[in-house]
Amino acid sequence: MLTGHNPSPPVTADELADIVLPDHECHDVRLGDLWGDRPAALVWLRHYG
Repeated sequence: MLTGHNPSPPVTADELADIVLPDHECHDVRLGDLWGDRPAALVWLRHYG
């Protein structure tokens, strides 16, 4: 258990733009590229396998 730790979310999505994560086919994707031309919804799913 963490005590005294209060992480805060980014104020704007631009703070997340340079993060690179794998997509569903294991290709690297820069998050900022997802909303470059249009809005995007980011969803994280936890794998319980």
